[in-house]
Amino acid sequence: MNLTFDEIRVPVQVWNDGSVRVGNSRVTLATVLYAFDAGAKPEGLLEMFPGIDLADAYQLFGYYLAKSDEVAEYLSKCDAEWERVKTEIDAQPGQKELRARIRARWKEMGLTE
Repeated sequence: MNLTFDEIRVPVQVWNDGSVRVGNSRVTLATVLYAFDAGAKPEGLLEMFPGIDLADAYQLFGYYLAKSDEVAEYLSKCDAEWERVKTEIDAQPGQKELRARIRARWKEMGLTE
């Protein structure tokens, strides 16, 4: 039997809203890549995101390592979009008060941000 080394498809889907999701899950590619940056291993992703397949996790990490410049650019765009959305939400009436109430409740419960 001979091994074949066909190009392996990166296990992602681009949703109608433009977001990129891992395999058949709802988990975004950016979420997985940030977890990888934070030191997560493929097996650890299964605990954090049960909808992800182990083979998909390894394929994504391989892609991340092989295409690190493209991944960095993609994550930079994700960060910029996050900041845009956060700024938009923070500008809505009542958001500062809501955040203050949530932080106070967390403090009462002994939780941190």
